[in-house]
Amino acid sequence: MKHRYIEIISAVLILVFAYTGISKLIELQRFKAIIILSPVISWGANIIAWSLPVIEIIIALLLFFRHSRMTGLKASFVMMSVFSLYIGYMTFFDPDHSCSCGGVLESMSWIGHLIFNIVLTLATGIGLWLSNKDIIAISRESRKPV
Repeated sequence: MKHRYIEIISAVLILVFAYTGISKLIELQRFKAIIILSPVISWGANIIAWSLPVIEIIIALLLFFRHSRMTGLKASFVMMSVFSLYIGYMTFFDPDHSCSCGGVLESMSWIGHLIFNIVLTLATGIGLWLSNKDIIAISRESRKPV
């Protein structure tokens, strides 16, 4: 049953990362223009405009394949945590700035987006926790589970 939960969490993350990554690439100039106006990340607008959507698509691919899913979940957790921190900052310190998230997510309020990201971050953490329960420690001497 826990594998089903991991697959559901991974599927949701695949949809989110693939959708936002592709949306950002399709509207790359607009995405870059919004980043340039950001008080937090404007310094890296050129690099972020290209690398962020590519990283999101790579994470979606890592989550898609079972052999790389754990790496994808770890990368998702880091990415969602960073996004949540950024959105938290924007919510409280620059709420008038528009979101550069891509697609439908741009239409969400900052508070709504923060809640959405926190829920996804928690779901990713649960996916990691469930995945880690499958890992068994093995003694080097006996090569038997301990």
